[in-house]
Amino acid sequence: ATKRKRTGRRFTKQEAHLIVSLVEFFKEEKENGTRISLDRTLDRAARATGFSKATIKRMRHDPDSFPEAGEPESRTRNSVCASDADAVTAIHHVMLEMKEARKSPSVRSLYAKLQAGHGFPYSMSTMYRALPRLGYDLCPRNSYGEYIKEQDFAKRQRVEYLTRLRQYRAEGREIFFQDESWVNTHTRTKMRWWNDAIFGDDTEKIVSGKGQRSILSGVGSAKSGWLGGWDSFFCSHKVTQVHDDYHKDMNATVFNEWLTSKVIPLMPDRSVLVVDRASYHLVRTPETRPPAAKNKKDFLVWLREHGVQLLDSTGRDWTAESDETILSRAKADGTGGINRAELERLAQENLPAPIYEGQVLVEGANRDLKYLILPTHHPELNPIELMWGRMKGFVERNNTTYNINEVEALVKEEFLRVTAEDWAGCERKAMKYEAMYWDLDQQDEDSEEEE
Repeated sequence: ATKRKRTGRRFTKQEAHLIVSLVEFFKEEKENGTRISLDRTLDRAARATGFSKATIKRMRHDPDSFPEAGEPESRTRNSVCASDADAVTAIHHVMLEMKEARKSPSVRSLYAKLQAGHGFPYSMSTMYRALPRLGYDLCPRNSYGEYIKEQDFAKRQRVEYLTRLRQYRAEGREIFFQDESWVNTHTRTKMRWWNDAIFGDDTEKIVSGKGQRSILSGVGSAKSGWLGGWDSFFCSHKVTQVHDDYHKDMNATVFNEWLTSKVIPLMPDRSVLVVDRASYHLVRTPETRPPAAKNKKDFLVWLREHGVQLLDSTGRDWTAESDETILSRAKADGTGGINRAELERLAQENLPAPIYEGQVLVEGANRDLKYLILPTHHPELNPIELMWGRMKGFVERNNTTYNINEVEALVKEEFLRVTAEDWAGCERKAMKYEAMYWDLDQQDEDSEEEE
């Protein structure tokens, strides 16, 4: 006789264990009576199936979150409270409330407010697991630099910079990037591998503070590498560290002298020097400086020197009046001189276009050189920043003497290792940011036109 083939449903191993567990539970009740009250349905279900009460709760609240037979289970646990409309509303409410109060919610502070103000019924760990499902991410705050990048004036600077840079590259000009940095005598790594059992007590020299500081300044490009080699590199240390910000230990006089003697003579014709917006890069020529005015006389002298017509807000022309008349006290009836606010307004409305001392030195060399200024707070657009990171990392790993001369020797050692190929790699990374910002700014312009 032919054996009939089974056509019924095939059970999984988990289902088989569940059925056996139920049979054993009912058998035990038959033999020993009901030990768990019929009113305690959750306890009875947990005892019969072998599942925890928490798991059974999850099944009751969100059964669709569990995988189908044969489907692999997701590693991400679904939170009960993420499916509870009241709990979700409470979380959003408290989060918004803390944001408006400019408070940083931690898991503990959020949970405390939920319990105190909303009678939150779930545990802190359950709430924590629910946050990602509700769209909350633990992320770093935006820095001041990131905030500045989104301001209109910074976007205008960025668009102008990228437009000119793309034009210069299309013209086949070599682009040189310049920047300053620093190293301290006590520069060293913050972390290390240590084994007390093998190394014993830590006898390494402990130093306090940052020590002496050495100011660094260099110029390089993807084609030439470091411009002029070590002889053109600026490396000068101070006896003591005067300022926390190394920019304050540099000034326009030192920068311009270095630019004139070590940089400009070595730049190829038709090349471009890119600098950031450090104050000593942006010192205006005397003719284009704004008035350093403290009183009416200072404003008036500046306005006279720049040939500005002295029209007040009523349209009266004071140009032909004597300085004594203009500087006399303005009266409510309209007599007397011009007040200080009027003179300051005239000065601000007639500021000349800025021309910078560094720009004059570079572009005045009569070799078709260009002076290009980076947008504020955009270090990622300057590939030399990656060179500084490489150089400082080498000093940190190899600084064992904490002597400024030895530190500068390490700087030179790593400087001489850098090749044009290294520069090209850094510039490629900067160009990725250039492309990203260019696309973002174009999208912003398109959106404004549509509005």
